Amino acid sequence: MSIASYLLSKSNVRELDKLIAKTPILKHPRKLLVQGLIDYEFPVHIFMELTSACNYLCLMCPRTKPGTLVGHMEIDVIKKIVDEASKYGGKSFSLHGFGEPFMAKNFDFAVKYIKEKHPQNNILLTSNGSRITDDKAKKIVEAGVDNIYISFTSPDRETAIKKVGVDQLEISEKNINNLIRIKKELNSKTPKIY
Repeated sequence: MSIASYLLSKSNVRELDKLIAKTPILKHPRKLLVQGLIDYEFPVHIFMELTSACNYLCLMCPRTKPGTLVGHMEIDVIKKIVDEASKYGGKSFSLHGFGEPFMAKNFDFAVKYIKEKHPQNNILLTSNGSRITDDKAKKIVEAGVDNIYISFTSPDRETAIKKVGVDQLEISEKNINNLIRIKKELNSKTPKIY
């Protein structure tokens, strides 16, 4: 394991990057400093698309093109990726791609396994918010999901329907408000919601 790999496994890369960016003397050579932290043995950030299924039909999404296959990542594949990554310290996992992560059949398992396998693992989700039921919200808060980004194409209902092909804006807003409520009830600082 290189020194950079070791330091990455012991530090929060985002916090270190913020500190470097705020420090005037380091601001300009920041790119070189950050590149020096790249772990060439194993990626620091891993994208795991747990499913390519989605309940939206977004105009800009390549998933909606004819011939696109829909599938779900199996538990053995999730375990293999997470087990291999855990040999190199804490990693950051993005559990999304073109699919809606809350539609993945093994979503609950993946979140729990990633967090159990290495305590410094960071989980990031991007969701349209329409599938975050109260049960799912409670599970992601209890499992320690770190960040969730909610993707809204427009705050205007009619515009949103035109862009995503479904009328889910009010459902997504309700689900996000419920996630915030559950997070408060469980006295949790995570996930951070963006």
